[in-house]
Amino acid sequence: MLQEHLYQKGSSYLAQNLTCITHNLGNVICTWTTDAEDDSKLTYKFCYNVSSSKPQCSLTKEKKATFALIIFDPVLIEITTFNSAEEGENPLAKNTFVLPEKDICNLWLKNTTVLVPLMPRIHNLTSDYIADTSILEWYDGGSIFQYQIDSSWQIQILRKDPMEEIALETYNTTVGSKDTLLRWEWTSDLPFNCTTHYFRIRCFLNEKNFAGRKMWSEWSPLVNISGSTGKVPKMYPLDKVVAVGSNVTFCCVYEPGYIFNSINYASCKTLKCEIASLTNWSKTIAVQNVISGPSADINGWCEVQKEETLKNSVTGTVLFVGCPHPPSVPQNLSCETQNFKEIACHWEEERFTLLCGSRKTHYALFEGYGHQNNNYDGLIGVCTIYPRTPTDLRVSSVTSASFRLSFSLPGNFKETKLQCQVQISNGTSQEERNVLLNNSGNSRYTILVDKLHPFTKYDFRVRCATPKPFFWKWSDWSTKKTHTTQQAQPARELDIWREKDANEDTVTLFWKPLPILESNGVIETYEVYWTLPDKSTKNKSVPASHNSTKINLGKNDYIFTVKAKNKAGVSPPSSINSAELPAGDIYIEKGIGKDDSISVAWHPDSNVTCGYVVRWCYDPEPSVFQPGVRYTFSVFGCKENGYQILGYIKGYIQELSPKTAPYFSVQHTTSDSIVIKWKNISVEDSRGFLQGYLLKCAKGEKDGPTPKYFKPEINVTDLNQDVLTVSGLQGKTSYHLTFRAYTAAGSGPVNTLDVVTKENVVTGILCYRKREWIKEVFYPDIPNPEHSKALDFPRDSEGNSNSKTLEMNPCTPNNIEVVETQSQGLKIEDTAITSPVMEEPPEDGLESESGSHVVVSYCPSIIEEVISNPPEDESTVSSQVVYIDVQSMYSAPVKPNEELEADCVVSAGYKPQMQLAVNNFRHLEETSVTEEDSDKGAGYRPQVNASSWHTGCPDSPESIENVSFGSPCSINSRQFLIPPKDDDDDDSPKAINSGWSFANLFHTKSNE
Repeated sequence: MLQEHLYQKGSSYLAQNLTCITHNLGNVICTWTTDAEDDSKLTYKFCYNVSSSKPQCSLTKEKKATFALIIFDPVLIEITTFNSAEEGENPLAKNTFVLPEKDICNLWLKNTTVLVPLMPRIHNLTSDYIADTSILEWYDGGSIFQYQIDSSWQIQILRKDPMEEIALETYNTTVGSKDTLLRWEWTSDLPFNCTTHYFRIRCFLNEKNFAGRKMWSEWSPLVNISGSTGKVPKMYPLDKVVAVGSNVTFCCVYEPGYIFNSINYASCKTLKCEIASLTNWSKTIAVQNVISGPSADINGWCEVQKEETLKNSVTGTVLFVGCPHPPSVPQNLSCETQNFKEIACHWEEERFTLLCGSRKTHYALFEGYGHQNNNYDGLIGVCTIYPRTPTDLRVSSVTSASFRLSFSLPGNFKETKLQCQVQISNGTSQEERNVLLNNSGNSRYTILVDKLHPFTKYDFRVRCATPKPFFWKWSDWSTKKTHTTQQAQPARELDIWREKDANEDTVTLFWKPLPILESNGVIETYEVYWTLPDKSTKNKSVPASHNSTKINLGKNDYIFTVKAKNKAGVSPPSSINSAELPAGDIYIEKGIGKDDSISVAWHPDSNVTCGYVVRWCYDPEPSVFQPGVRYTFSVFGCKENGYQILGYIKGYIQELSPKTAPYFSVQHTTSDSIVIKWKNISVEDSRGFLQGYLLKCAKGEKDGPTPKYFKPEINVTDLNQDVLTVSGLQGKTSYHLTFRAYTAAGSGPVNTLDVVTKENVVTGILCYRKREWIKEVFYPDIPNPEHSKALDFPRDSEGNSNSKTLEMNPCTPNNIEVVETQSQGLKIEDTAITSPVMEEPPEDGLESESGSHVVVSYCPSIIEEVISNPPEDESTVSSQVVYIDVQSMYSAPVKPNEELEADCVVSAGYKPQMQLAVNNFRHLEETSVTEEDSDKGAGYRPQVNASSWHTGCPDSPESIENVSFGSPCSINSRQFLIPPKDDDDDDSPKAINSGWSFANLFHTKSNE
């Protein structure tokens, strides 16, 4: 019953409010409370276990226990309360805390376990009372963590009495592995002299993998910057320099025993100023956006009164307001020395502060080694050093590819070392090499120059400077020194070949001399070796001026070895077999030109065992491939018992158009074809692979203008062809031929030829025999104008002809047309004009021989025939044909059976063709029905203008329809008339005019 009572009574001893925290994520500290009034005589048994493991227990008199942090397992905690005198017997109370979750981190969400960093401590606090800047330093305590953890620090600044928080800043960093000293800087808006400023810090760990509750650490103990403690009242800041537009707070500090009266600033009349109480013994005035005065200084003052004597005391300060910006960083700082004792520095100032006296801009020059200090806002200038010019250069050979160079340079470069640059030139290339040298006690330095080419002449010179960060500029170059490296044995074997002469039983060995960069010296001789059938060896020395030698073979073939020799040694051997194998199927292919080279490729031969040889020849001047030159490459295969020719490759690095035109001539002609023959262009003149020939043909006279219209161009692509027939031509016609060759690069020059086709003889003979019939049908006899009824006048009583004279009277034509115009359409306007009849006899006074003589006035009317659709050629001129009607101007006796009307007289009139521009118009338009009727009844129309007769072939392109051609004997004439047949003519044809054509003579008539 007592036990039971004790348990009931012991409920006040029951552990409760269990709280577990960790500071380092390694150990857990648990604390609890009880309701017991006096717990000094109590002992607690703290037990914990994980899963089914054996409980771990410990006794403590403090309500506090520690155990290792356990993650990812449930934890059972049991706390038993005992009386300390009974030493673990008769428990007063027992409480069990079950943590059933699998992850203990989740249990911390129930406020059972909290991550709380240890309380930090401030290591140091320094202050600058002039700049009102403080620097706070503390250790982060990261050594208790095994890895890096993000952390945040809060810095709290307080002042006044009682203290008030004026700033709360956050500083983020990481902690872990070691203790790190952290540093933080802060500038106060209130001078430190005005009042005491207090600082403290705390920490927060942001462990991402910790899912429990996290808390800030406790605040560190306070540290402070004390204010002014002087017995005399003062005003701060003292003589401070600020920029225009700054906000400044002044304070007035005094001791107990003084009564504050006032505080003021000179510009408060125009600026916003606020007065406030800072402590019991200090007042402040805040001025915003200060301005500059005439002399850049403005006063502030404070007035207090001493309680005992009631004596007023005034204190004050001066604020210096400069330009809107602080002094600029000096620019272009440069320092130099040449004697390593004195340093001269120069810099540029870009911005002035308008301040003077002791507050003008001051510059501080710091000397030392190293780089820029992060806390110094200024320009770091390095003292530049440039050594003097190296002198007394000396050279000594080491190997064929190196030499040793030494020079003198005064000065002590122990601290900076010396960097030198050697410039090396061989005439075709130049390079600079940098070398870092240590200080020399005797001011003489040595450099090993290697990786040179043997037997090469080099020019070199030296300059030096100090290395970075002291580098400024190089010294002047030393004088030039020349040295030739030693000779070395030739770098590679010779390229060799042989030409065998079966008739003479000899072989000629050829080799290509090595270039100077591979000969590595002066070649003195070429050594030739070969082995005889008796196993003995023969050799032959060939002077360096030769690149071939002839050796007698007899009836044997040998393997020859050739070496190039100079003073340093011989080249690797080159061997070749004199045996020549019979050729198989030899191929010939084209090489492909690319840039300045030709791509040579061949089909591999499985029987080739020792490689291939490509041989070609070119003109030594120049020794490079030239465009438009064909090169032939011979490919040989090397086999065990000799060389075999495999094929040839021909090509150009660049094809050009042919240099000359192909020569061609006419083999024979017919009346409708021409056969030409040509000679192929030489390889030298083709300057590329010929792809064919181009022929053009057109009608044209020799020495005449170039024809404008050609027949379709004929392309001959068969290079084996040298004859071509051009058909479909016209007989007895002159043709202009052009002939040229072309390659892939284009066409070459043109060769020309003029040729005339033959006449069609069969048609000519037939027409000649039928010429009388042709003349009768196409060229009838011209009627005699005397037999015209228009001139048949009545006779008088004596039988004389009562003739009349036809006289032209001046008259104005009733129709006007402008001729010789280039307009494509003429508009003719008719004007009614009355021609007066001449009543007086003519001026010449002639009278008629008889009284029946009558003078008739003649006034022609003009009939227009306007050209339509003139050609486009601007040189063509419009023409017209003018017919003149002759009308009877008198009353003649008319027979009853010969009644004539006016229209009949008009239609029977005389209409000569005054002008006929045969070659300048196409056809004549019919202008009126009257003109058409007049044309139908027109009589005699001779072709007066003989110069306009057309003598060309009517089948030629120049022939024009509706134009009269040929003779003045017939209105239907298209050619010159055929001469009449003589009685004694035989049937043999005679010479016919070259302009006569028979193409269309018999399309309406049949042969008789």
